[in-house]
Amino acid sequence: MAAFKRGVDGAFFNAYDNINECFKVLEDAIAATGANTDGRKYLKIGVNTDAHSYYLEDANKYDWDGAKVQYDEDQLIDFYEKLINEHPLLEYVEDAFTPSHIPAHKKFLAKLKASHPNV
Repeated sequence: MAAFKRGVDGAFFNAYDNINECFKVLEDAIAATGANTDGRKYLKIGVNTDAHSYYLEDANKYDWDGAKVQYDEDQLIDFYEKLINEHPLLEYVEDAFTPSHIPAHKKFLAKLKASHPNV
């Protein structure tokens, strides 16, 4: 759990400057267990992005990392897809968009199904 800090609500959040550093710690810990094999992945990673909490309604953007990094829906979809491609143990992305952005949810799912037919 060194990759995460506990929030006031009991949930964990990124303790590092870069999300890839968190994935590295988790992936190394999973690899150290020896539970996963080439044929079967018993331990996987899920992410609750809680996108609604960093959605800027006036700008219609997601404030991923302060004013310096604000994504529209398409950019956020590309970011999630990149995470999924770079981290094969990433099994699911929960709350990827604010609940009212149903078209973005659908677009994300369609893109995933096209690039990962076994999803």
